[in-house]
Amino acid sequence: MFPNLETLYISDCKNLNLSADNDIPIQTLRMKYLHLEGFLELFTLPKWIEGAIDTLETLIVVNCPNLNMLSYFLISMSHLKRLYIHDCPLLKMILLPSYNDHFTALEDLRIDGCPDLCRHYQQHCGEYWPTIAHIKSVFIGEPRGEEE
Repeated sequence: MFPNLETLYISDCKNLNLSADNDIPIQTLRMKYLHLEGFLELFTLPKWIEGAIDTLETLIVVNCPNLNMLSYFLISMSHLKRLYIHDCPLLKMILLPSYNDHFTALEDLRIDGCPDLCRHYQQHCGEYWPTIAHIKSVFIGEPRGEEE
């Protein structure tokens, strides 16, 4: 890993294994911006992201069709201001209702192309809306897909 790296943008690297070296202790990172796009075999966020728990400000996850779970450490990211999730249709939840006191630094949340996620977090009517209602800027796309 590159402990001083602040920005990482990875897109459509079909042979890159983001979960490699998961048995190695998590290294402290200075990463502020992370963009992951086009990972067809990604089921959960890589554990090494936990190394940026005190620095990550922006997390963007796009077109990860098999992503079905965000990692537990995401709720502890004290500097996370922007979270964008697009085209991750199997993702159902970003935060358990019992954790509604977390994500206090989050200022901008955008979710689109994730039918279940959009339905659960739909503004004012989704069952999990209260867990994100405190966020200054929220965009939740229309829940489209199988349920239509």
